[in-house]
Amino acid sequence: MVDTTIYKDKEMVYITDEMRAYNIDDDNIFIKLKSGGRARFVHGEPLAMEEQEAKHWNGFIKYIEDNNLEPLSGEYNNNERLGFKLLCGMLFNYKKTYAAI
Repeated sequence: MVDTTIYKDKEMVYITDEMRAYNIDDDNIFIKLKSGGRARFVHGEPLAMEEQEAKHWNGFIKYIEDNNLEPLSGEYNNNERLGFKLLCGMLFNYKKTYAAI
C-alpha cells in the first residue's frame, strides 16, 4: 500500500505541484457524445472554459441574480468549479442546478 498523502509545512496536501504541472489533453478532458458534442470530465482551473461553457456559467450566475437568490457559497464558486460541474450534470438547467446546491 502506498501512502499518497504528502505533508507540506505540517499540512496535508492532496494535490501536489507535480499533479498541478501535468498537461492534460482534450481527449482526457472531454468525452465525445453520440450527438457530435462533447461532455467535460475535468472541470477545475487552470483549464479554460470553452465559449459555450462560459456562456452557460454566466447565464446561471445571472439567473441567480435576476431571481434574487442567495449567491453561491465559496465551495461552489471557487477554482474547483463544483457549481459548474453540477450545472453540467443538470444539463444546464439553472433552476434544477440551484435547487441541487
